[in-house]
Amino acid sequence: MTRTKISEIILKFMTEYVSNPILNIGEHDIQSELLCRLRICINEKIEVNINLKSGPKKKYSWNNKPRKTSRVHTETKITNGGKNIAGLTDKQRVDLMVFKNKNVDLLCHKDGPLAIVTEADISDVNSVIELKSTTVTASNSADFIKDIKFLFAYKAASAEVSCFQVFFNTSLSLGCVSSTTIPTTTWQSWVTSEGWKASQTQPQSPFVEVFYIDPVTLIPTMSYVTQS
Repeated sequence: MTRTKISEIILKFMTEYVSNPILNIGEHDIQSELLCRLRICINEKIEVNINLKSGPKKKYSWNNKPRKTSRVHTETKITNGGKNIAGLTDKQRVDLMVFKNKNVDLLCHKDGPLAIVTEADISDVNSVIELKSTTVTASNSADFIKDIKFLFAYKAASAEVSCFQVFFNTSLSLGCVSSTTIPTTTWQSWVTSEGWKASQTQPQSPFVEVFYIDPVTLIPTMSYVTQS
């Protein structure tokens, strides 16, 4: 249900983007807008257990009053049992993350009870979303592929996690009359160069859902990407 809801939110957002592509400029604007939309539609507040991340004996204790947080957050590090997920670095963060609708564990810094660490265990995660707003030039292909590799790493750590890549192709004119040639490269060509496959049919193997604007019809759509 959450996966379907996220898909609907993304497609609606991208449809509005087509009609006014400079309302939000750059990935941070897009990230903020999508955060708000996700929190409106996925509006449950979930209870959290807050534990000390590290350091000497705890200087404070929490009372028994329930503590709740939103299910949707930005720039979150996702770990597996407190360790880095295979293939990811210590600094890797997802652009948007959705918790499962259940009690979850969070960490706080030893010197501040409200200094909550933006870190979540993958067992508590429902979905991860990466955003990419860029031109479809060869120089940007590596970053696009890197994001999808990160998403496959999360998928490998937990088959339950839904993984989304939301791609805003800023090479599209979308009503702008350009005096230069619009690049004809597609993100699909980047995928196939890795030996991966993009399909409109949901596969049996682990997949990442890539949302994009069709360069011909200018209609937002989605493809499933697999590594085999």
